[in-house]
Amino acid sequence: MQDHNDHVEPAAWSEYWDDGARGAAQALGNAGLADQLNEFWADVFRPVFQNASTPIRLLDAACGTGIVASTASRTAQTASFKNLEIYLTDYAPGAVSAALQKPDLMMACGFVADAQKFPVDEGVFDLVVSQFGLEYAGMEGFGSAMDAVARGGSLHCVSHIKGGEIERECAQNLGVLETAQSSKLLKQFIALFLAIHAGRPERQVAGLARKATKASADVQKALHLAKPGGARDHVARLLNDMQRIMNNIRNFVPSDIEAWVAGQADSLEAYRIRMHSMVMAALDEEAIAQLADEFEQRDFVDIGVKPMVNQRGQSRIAWIVSARRK
Repeated sequence: MQDHNDHVEPAAWSEYWDDGARGAAQALGNAGLADQLNEFWADVFRPVFQNASTPIRLLDAACGTGIVASTASRTAQTASFKNLEIYLTDYAPGAVSAALQKPDLMMACGFVADAQKFPVDEGVFDLVVSQFGLEYAGMEGFGSAMDAVARGGSLHCVSHIKGGEIERECAQNLGVLETAQSSKLLKQFIALFLAIHAGRPERQVAGLARKATKASADVQKALHLAKPGGARDHVARLLNDMQRIMNNIRNFVPSDIEAWVAGQADSLEAYRIRMHSMVMAALDEEAIAQLADEFEQRDFVDIGVKPMVNQRGQSRIAWIVSARRK
């Protein structure tokens, strides 16, 4: 299993969540998948809350915007279960902040922490859950989550699967983003913009225009070959914005456009990091077998590991992992 990059990824993910977590839909692929996952979690929580006679402490580990915890809260309300304590943790501050703003999570307790070592006592949570999160921290992340489970409690997680539908989309997104970067699209654009704005000699401008045109053509080719996806839409919007600026070049101040280009470059890199992280985090059969062994060594029983398939039953989208601690 891969460990996350402590020095780079937190910033990339914080930008993602700070941007209103528009990425929740992006990360899940589509609304149908989001509905399927919500139904899965409701099915996990419903019998627990209906049969509970004592308070339940729940930890949503690597919580993102708290999608799973929010489903738990709503399911508890439907079951008239009033003794649910919800805790949220993620290593991106923007994620925790976004989660705690949800109406059904305003009473939850949220904290920023690395999934490789949660700052909680061992065995304090009756339910530990995670959706597309623990695998980013490698086996240490799963181990930390296991440690947090109380005796008699359970752990449930949905994790990226190698070769699955989500991983394939992330790999395609990664290819589009890397093409946009390797083409030097933004570098050629700003060089041409500044030359025209400064009234440079026609020959110099023509040379820069050829480079910018080639970079744009390389990116457009990649977009044409790519299936619909988040990165394709992102880069297509970038190309449209660049064309709009060039068509109205005298309406823009060079310093403003330089700042805009720098921001776009940072956004592309952050997006690339996220897609690369997703691809690297996806678990193959060997990693899942290793995880099942780890559960057994830590006194977990009722260990279940199986692929989740999409609603059409045509492709795998995730691993479903569950276990109960003795």
